[in-house]
Amino acid sequence: MEQRKAEDQQGLYAQANEKPELTTADIEEMKTWFKFFDKNNDKQLDKEELKMVFHALCWTVNEEEVDRLFKLADTDQNGYIDYEEYIAFLKLYKKDPELEKLELREAFRHFDKDRSGFIDHKELRRFLMSKGHAYSDRERKEVDRILKMADSNGDGKIDIEEFITVMLEKPDASLYSGAKF
Repeated sequence: MEQRKAEDQQGLYAQANEKPELTTADIEEMKTWFKFFDKNNDKQLDKEELKMVFHALCWTVNEEEVDRLFKLADTDQNGYIDYEEYIAFLKLYKKDPELEKLELREAFRHFDKDRSGFIDHKELRRFLMSKGHAYSDRERKEVDRILKMADSNGDGKIDIEEFITVMLEKPDASLYSGAKF
């Protein structure tokens, strides 16, 4: 019986490696969601609460995947995922930090169309328009907000280090305080 349980657990870990890896920002965001969905503050989530975490992160996870992931995370098999199990579960998916930075450098190049080494207001606007967004006053304000948030040296544009820093930093929990699900 114990050997079968160990084999099942190994199989689940092998399947976990088939899923995309989580970035540092993803993990920080998931920590925030754990606390948000732990309504009774008992530091554990049931399967339905875990589904809400996935939903909040805009992950498309079917019922079979939820069952599999819940089984993987619930290592003591008590029907709940406590905070320690949750953190251990997230570490299974943790992306290598150097690979993460390399991918962010590639993403930066996608935005930096003129290859100036900076992302400016015009490039962000062009990106939004290429994704089918009308460039309204609302979008302009959002682009201004993004630039201001990421532009740590105040030069009006985002260099590659500012881009990586803002992409890796912990999400602002205040963004979720009014969330309704």
